[in-house]
Amino acid sequence: MRKMRERIVNMAKKIGKWKYLLAALFVVLACVVVELASNWNLLFLPEEERGLQQVNLEGKSGMGDEEARYALDVRKGGALTVDLGGRYVKYFSYEYSFDTLLDMDVSVTYLNPYGEREVLKLKDSSPRVIGSSAIELGERVEKIQMSLNFDRLDSAYTEEELNGMSLEIFHLSVDNRPAVNLVRLLLTAAIAGGLMLLILFWGHVGTHPEYGFLWIALSVGMILIFAFPPTKVGWDEETHFRRAYQLSIWPGSAEDTVLYPKMMDASSLENWPLNVPQSKPELDKVRDTLNEYADNGVTAVVDGDTSGIYTPGYLPHAVGIKLARALGMSYTWVYMAGRIGGLVFYCIMMFLAIRFTPVGKRIMLLISLMPEVLFLAVTYTYDSVVLACVMLGLALLFREMYKPEGKISWWVCLLSILILCGGILPKAVYAPLLLLGLFLPLSGFKKKWQGWCWRGGYALGFLLLMASFVIPTLLSPGTGDVRGGAVDPGLQMSQYVLGQPLQYAQVLLKNIFETLPEDFAGKWVFCQFGHLGVYQRFYLVYLIAFAVIATDRHEEEHIRLKAGRRIGIFAVVAVSVALVWTSMYIAYNVPGATAIQGVQGRYYLPLMFPLYLILNTRLIQVRTSRINYSNAVLLMSAVLAYGASYWQLCERYL
Repeated sequence: MRKMRERIVNMAKKIGKWKYLLAALFVVLACVVVELASNWNLLFLPEEERGLQQVNLEGKSGMGDEEARYALDVRKGGALTVDLGGRYVKYFSYEYSFDTLLDMDVSVTYLNPYGEREVLKLKDSSPRVIGSSAIELGERVEKIQMSLNFDRLDSAYTEEELNGMSLEIFHLSVDNRPAVNLVRLLLTAAIAGGLMLLILFWGHVGTHPEYGFLWIALSVGMILIFAFPPTKVGWDEETHFRRAYQLSIWPGSAEDTVLYPKMMDASSLENWPLNVPQSKPELDKVRDTLNEYADNGVTAVVDGDTSGIYTPGYLPHAVGIKLARALGMSYTWVYMAGRIGGLVFYCIMMFLAIRFTPVGKRIMLLISLMPEVLFLAVTYTYDSVVLACVMLGLALLFREMYKPEGKISWWVCLLSILILCGGILPKAVYAPLLLLGLFLPLSGFKKKWQGWCWRGGYALGFLLLMASFVIPTLLSPGTGDVRGGAVDPGLQMSQYVLGQPLQYAQVLLKNIFETLPEDFAGKWVFCQFGHLGVYQRFYLVYLIAFAVIATDRHEEEHIRLKAGRRIGIFAVVAVSVALVWTSMYIAYNVPGATAIQGVQGRYYLPLMFPLYLILNTRLIQVRTSRINYSNAVLLMSAVLAYGASYWQLCERYL
């Protein structure tokens, strides 16, 4: 027994010398295995079913009618049936000529593993810019039936307009070519590499979970950026892209491809968010087609500009765009560079926030890696900038709040105020968060008057931010969000919010509590992917969020959130929530309405950290080391982040 123990120890020592090489080999092996498994069926197909083959309605290839065009009557409907005789189909592709966006109802009859027939029904909404579609099936298909979907046509066009349209479908093909998929490769390498790094540096990552955050956020973010088309997928992304692009060329102007103005237009069919690529061939063709479109020589002049109080929220994206344009990159890379700029800024700020916070480190880690949060970090929006700045500003504030007597640093307080004000400026409804600075203990300063001065600094920041929120409404009372209808912010504020405060309080509380569970821990705050849908496995979010909130421990055992401080934090969060709803009630709803429209779950994100802190309790304790606990939270967050990126987005491109 003793000799066997010695052999095991010696073997472990020998392996230890090669552990990094073995880890790298494991990642490479994982990538190779996944790519082989993904192409396995294609590698062993009969010769007559391999490759790219044009087919006709009878499913036959090489019949000399590849140029045949099949017409469907737009008004009367009708269906096109392709008989494929049970052949294996990885992608079924077709091209079309149509006057507007094309939605097709597709019915696929295929053979299941038992050899029995089953029918798959799906809606095929292809991007108009490519004039083609590639439907991923991966089954032995007997026949495919396609018919025009009228849901959008009937609501968007008159009978006369529909009668003037024509639809032709041509170049039917089956694509069974094996291929290495970049998105799949990145996802496999990220998961395998992250697992190896966690095993090799278990203690270091457990002590410093911000490094685990950095790996997951950067890898998931880059995977999503490569999986997104260079078009609108996020909320109001055309507006945010316009502001970021104009900021990148400010104070001058730029004459560039006419494609950029199209991507700044919400009504542009080339930028329509409901017809995004549904498969990897479509994604590749969208990128190639848009690059060719951008190089066709048709240009337009775009004037540089800032966006007032929203400007700080677009700086990271503008820097990315500016660098890509300076390097002469293609349209696709310029669009992606802006998203990368937003991701890098988010990762840096959140890395520092998780590192510096003395309270709720695992809670902050969990929030920062939620699926919707990472989605915001890689799209054109100022929401991720606001969230990152709030997190870092609060982390610095809490760091000073729990320092020993006489040790509070004035420059850290100043930095906290500047970061909070700069980040909150685009969304001043979070201004009450600065009032948490009033909880700075006077004993932490060398002299009490210094403490009162810094408390006053946080209060002044709150007042200035509130002024930026209220004064524009008072100066331009008739200006609101036209999407809400006949809005009148001045009338709404004077006659209903301020004129009837008790009645408005009743309306406000009713609307808040109707959506409270989903907005504070559910799918509306953590699982939405803009126009790409909702991550449906949101029950995992409830379980993991509850587990971490209930069990997280502060970095130092002596740190306690006393009852008075918890009540103060709750009051600040409650006021911020009221401001979120009130701002939308004023700007987005018709005067006198009792149902407040326009509030979305993501508006709660900057409030999650302080709220979860006051819900944290020592009544439930996990009896394990801090290192093991941190890594467990990291693994749960990784499951959510990688799982959501796969099932919600990457699956269609793998």
